Amino acid sequence: MQCSISELCQKDVINTCDGIKIGCVDDVKVDCTTGKIVALIISGKNGFFGMGKSDDLCIEWNCIEVIGSDTILVKCVDYHPPCKKNRTPLDAMFK
Repeated sequence: MQCSISELCQKDVINTCDGIKIGCVDDVKVDCTTGKIVALIISGKNGFFGMGKSDDLCIEWNCIEVIGSDTILVKCVDYHPPCKKNRTPLDAMFK
């Protein structure tokens, strides 16, 4: 199977260790001497109103298990998603 970088950027990246969606591919790292892709880069998420941004995630090529038609399955043992608070819209009104 072959695909372009723009096609890679349309695929969701899923961590097979916990089944969590990490994000979508935003960029790639290329070894200029061999011309091969060495890593996928997933941009960090922007904070509230664009203030504060989490770090980009670099996934080495050897961590990729499967590239499918819609998703890329990776094994990232050390990946821990940012904590999400379980809040409802009403919680924001009363705090």
